[in-house]
Amino acid sequence: MKQATHVAGLILGLAVATAAQAQLQAGDILFTGQNSNALSSLRGGVVTDLWVNPNSAARMATIVQGPGNDFYVSDGRFPGSTESGILKFEGLGSAVSVSMFATGDPFMNPVGMAYDGATSTFLSVNNPAGGGTQGVNEGIIATSLDLPSSSTLVYQEPDPSTPLPRYNAGNRIIAAPMGGGFLISTLNGGSADPNPPGSDSEASGIYRMHNSGGAWVMSEGPVVDFSASVTGLGVDYTNIRGMASVSGSTSVYVTDHVAGALLRVDFDAAGNYAGMAQILDGLNQPESIVFNELTSQLVIAERGQLTDARISSVNLDGSGYEILYEGDHARGLYVVIPAPGVLAVLALPMLTGRRRRR
Repeated sequence: MKQATHVAGLILGLAVATAAQAQLQAGDILFTGQNSNALSSLRGGVVTDLWVNPNSAARMATIVQGPGNDFYVSDGRFPGSTESGILKFEGLGSAVSVSMFATGDPFMNPVGMAYDGATSTFLSVNNPAGGGTQGVNEGIIATSLDLPSSSTLVYQEPDPSTPLPRYNAGNRIIAAPMGGGFLISTLNGGSADPNPPGSDSEASGIYRMHNSGGAWVMSEGPVVDFSASVTGLGVDYTNIRGMASVSGSTSVYVTDHVAGALLRVDFDAAGNYAGMAQILDGLNQPESIVFNELTSQLVIAERGQLTDARISSVNLDGSGYEILYEGDHARGLYVVIPAPGVLAVLALPMLTGRRRRR
């Protein structure tokens, strides 16, 4: 397993509070904007850039809250580069200090990310996305909260010659609602590969990873195969990206970028696949998705052609679709939910507020 060659402690930015300072509030939507290259907050149709990444090559994505009040953001490149890694946002009080928490080999293009509190480990879905790095360091990276320099590739994607179904082009990762461990969406690798064959035509899959005796283990096959022959829905879903679980539910909601669809994937009490339904279509290339516990709605990032990107919301049954704002592609979404002793100290400087089209 490859381990990180170095960790950069370089401070990338210090956002100092001004007279316009305001606290994060419950229900605020944090997102990483592809167009703005910023970590921003959306509240009541107003977007505020909390921090703008000075590196124009960065492709920030998933936002994860670690222990305490620190936030961590996956920072990829396209195609993959070992300048990728994980950003750390700390000191969320009178100022926001941003540093590179982990970087270097084996990071190349981390997209999805999750935090496992039981092992104090970040799990990053590394997808170099073509070029000379394709197939290299492609899989799952584990990074210790206490020793980020030990970042290790704990799962390597199988060789493309491996028969279907197989893990292929991982994208997002979330804690499994049932059955333990984590669920990882793969854009391709399902059992269906219509003519003409090729990775972009392969059906998507969801895999499960868990920790066993200190080792991270991937399921031998997909726990969900989006091939029509498996789902019975009459279509192969070939570009599953975002995933979101819902409190108190055994279901996971996923987006298909190509089909423009929102799907509900059901699991039984043991975490086994129990069925699937398409609950909404006509979305504009949906990707990231998160559940807002305060509104009991799903928040969806629709990429579109970037110029018409938007963040929208919808009820769990697919009704009540609403555009919350337009103007930036949110590669990662996070809804601020109050926790005892946490929200009261999250004072972020609101540096550049602006209202965007709704």
